[in-house]
Amino acid sequence: MNKITIGAVLDTKHGRARVIGIDLYPKRGRGDFLPIEMTEIWESLKDYCIFDLDNRHWAYGDEVTVVKND
Repeated sequence: MNKITIGAVLDTKHGRARVIGIDLYPKRGRGDFLPIEMTEIWESLKDYCIFDLDNRHWAYGDEVTVVKND
């Protein structure tokens, strides 16, 4: 099983970008839950995350694919 870390390269709807922040949400709904700031996560948890990107965008985990993990 692989991890996604700060600095990983992702393909997103905004183009290819590096991860500069990872917020893990304890439940899929994201609603009233406060995120847990992470520096790395297991790839199986990416659908529960929002990724901050170096191209001044963010993306939901279920909208990205990992290209390269440093």
